[in-house]
Amino acid sequence: MVKLRGLRIDLGETAGAVLAAAPHDLADAAVTMRGDPQQFLACHAVLRPGRRLGEGQLGAPPHYVVPSAIIPLERLPVTPDGKLEARALEILPLPDFASAVDGRVSGEEGKGLTPMETKLRAIWIDPIGLAARAVDILPHSSFFAVGGSSLLLVHLLHAVHKLLGVKVHLRALLDNQDLRSMAKMIENQK
Repeated sequence: MVKLRGLRIDLGETAGAVLAAAPHDLADAAVTMRGDPQQFLACHAVLRPGRRLGEGQLGAPPHYVVPSAIIPLERLPVTPDGKLEARALEILPLPDFASAVDGRVSGEEGKGLTPMETKLRAIWIDPIGLAARAVDILPHSSFFAVGGSSLLLVHLLHAVHKLLGVKVHLRALLDNQDLRSMAKMIENQK
């Protein structure tokens, strides 16, 4: 059991929910808590041969247990007696998707971002921190799904005003939580 944003979460149950959400794509999964001070859930997933996870595929579990980052592994580390070695998972490096270059997101789809989406993506990474760097932020990624919280949304509001010169209302950010719709809303406010 861990406590994340005031909620008690059983990591084993979360891994089970992730497996249930993508039974044809995942062979095994384990969930760990990562990040300091902004904590988030990371799923270490063993994909079935020839399968991959797409954006939004884990939407079936409650939103507060959907991991912010999914790290594909060939196999989960186990102790000599066959039990999951959680400590080994906790020290595995996280992917760094924040270093994607020339306005394109990494990943197989390689979907391009608009200039405003590229700027906003960089702005998201600052308040969210490590969680946002470990997630491939795509046009339809939700601020909350990549590690954001209501408190961090307030920080985002101030960053948008400071860095883009656009004053937006908190309600507008709540109504436009994914990268693409938030970027369009900010462009319309300019």
